[in-house]
Amino acid sequence: MLDHALRRDDHAALTAAVFTLQSMARGGIQDQVGGGFHRYAIDNDWLVPHFEKMLYDQAQLARLYLAGWRLTGNPELARVARRTLDFVLRDLTSPAGGFYSATDAESEGEEGLFFLWTPDELRSVLSPADADLVIALYGVTESGNFEERNILHLPSAPESFAAARGLSPAELWQRLDAINQRLYRHREGRPHPHRDEKILTAWNGMMITALAEAADALGEPLYLSAAERAAELLWSEQRPAPGRINRVYLDGRTAQPGLLEDYAFLGQAMVALYDATGEQRWLTRAREMADALWGHFADRGEGGLFMGEAAEDTPLITRPKDLTDGVTPSATSAALQLLAELTRRTDELEYERHASALLANTSGRVAQVPSAFPALLTALNLMRHGDTGHLQYAARGAVRADARISAGTGKGDDDSASLVIDLTLRPGWHINAHRPLQNELIGTTLRMSGESGDWRMAATAYPTPEILRLGFQSEPLAVYQGPVRIDAMLEPNPQQRADPAVGPRAWLTFELRLQACSDAICLAPETLVLQIPLPSR
Repeated sequence: MLDHALRRDDHAALTAAVFTLQSMARGGIQDQVGGGFHRYAIDNDWLVPHFEKMLYDQAQLARLYLAGWRLTGNPELARVARRTLDFVLRDLTSPAGGFYSATDAESEGEEGLFFLWTPDELRSVLSPADADLVIALYGVTESGNFEERNILHLPSAPESFAAARGLSPAELWQRLDAINQRLYRHREGRPHPHRDEKILTAWNGMMITALAEAADALGEPLYLSAAERAAELLWSEQRPAPGRINRVYLDGRTAQPGLLEDYAFLGQAMVALYDATGEQRWLTRAREMADALWGHFADRGEGGLFMGEAAEDTPLITRPKDLTDGVTPSATSAALQLLAELTRRTDELEYERHASALLANTSGRVAQVPSAFPALLTALNLMRHGDTGHLQYAARGAVRADARISAGTGKGDDDSASLVIDLTLRPGWHINAHRPLQNELIGTTLRMSGESGDWRMAATAYPTPEILRLGFQSEPLAVYQGPVRIDAMLEPNPQQRADPAVGPRAWLTFELRLQACSDAICLAPETLVLQIPLPSR
């Protein structure tokens, strides 16, 4: 739904998704003290969870809350994403940098006991004023809401609760964070649920992707460092040979040949690190995973991808395929996502051919029950319509476009903003200048989408072109090479303000039209649709 909301500017889809995200964040399914999410809830209010915490849930939910925040600018969603990631770094990270699989639901033989509170316990840990605040905020009662104790949750909207006490939402969150730290320290003295310390390649790949995306979205170097450290651990310890990945790492030992999902999710993690850093080594590793998964798991007869490899020493009656999405994307969906990402980032045509073949093999099932394939359909969107967001690729990865919007000076009534698009071109490639010397060439042009009506682009500054003579063209050419920067000034549009029913826009959409050429060929013109978050004010 979030992907659809961004691509189609669908406010109804965004509203529904954000409602669900906020409901989960305010329920007992989120650990209100320590951050992170429990496995699932057993009621419609997200109050009573199964108290187990799974690594794959943290990875997927952190990405969802980040996406929701980027689309709305709602600080509550960013806060939930941070707390989820911080929980993983604090409580699910091994000394070597890998991420543990889960924590159990039980401690001392009782479900959820570690996470439950009574009013007397809260008053014994906190000052009277802080205890009164959290007892009211978290809906704590003497009778409790679970086994005569309390699952902490937010029965009232935080902004309404804050306003009733003369606080801003930011002041409430700041005070609550300090209180939660004290509650967390006290809770650490309780017997802990068991922690499953297996480091699984697939789930670690999912977590690395979440951390890399969060580092970019939140400007947090700590998350990028943790993602890179985990990726290096997997590459050094779980890769027994080029093109081979193992599944399990425990107590310094690696075991079990990797499954399709291990290759696919680790490959996605390497793409995410490439996007976050621009370092070629990560893209090279992603390509190794994509090449290996097709070599190891492709069904040469019936099409599609098997879950595991054929093993001569332990032959199977049948080799199953993981097709439908469940609590995680299926291995097939994950593989398609990786192939689609590499199609946009490399000049290897095989990735697109493999992705098309995989889609053809699954299309009949998808048409019958589309609700069983949400991750696969999201990957299909990527294949057909390209990436979303502020970072995108053109010319099969030869051009990388990274855009950002910064606030104005803030002096007086200045409500302006500045847009910067940085283009990185692979050596040997160029794009046509804004005003080519030949009428038949497509110039580089930036325009604001008509859907961004409450802002307008006041002025655009293109760089001074280079004049070159190339082998395929006898006439001189006006081009851009190497690092290229396009600047534009933005200002509020007084003739079309934001719809009060929808609220102010959190991102703006721009279309960048370009044509990329090497010394030997010119590719077809492309239009990148960049969705760029507005800065918080």
